[in-house]
Amino acid sequence: MIKAQEHNAELHIYFEEKSSIPEELKDRLLESKGFSPEIIVDDYPLRGKIVKLHVKEEDGQENPLNL
Repeated sequence: MIKAQEHNAELHIYFEEKSSIPEELKDRLLESKGFSPEIIVDDYPLRGKIVKLHVKEEDGQENPLNL
């Protein structure tokens, strides 16, 4: 979670994926392509406030030179 902000009757919570390589992929050469566009998810109300989840995940792909 990066931050949480209140805007009028809404609560906005921001999440961003960490740049860490999963253990099962450590032997592969991976390239980061930055972050995908942010998506906003409407979640269940929390204490009478509308909740919006802002999610950004890292785009990555395997390098084609992996042998």
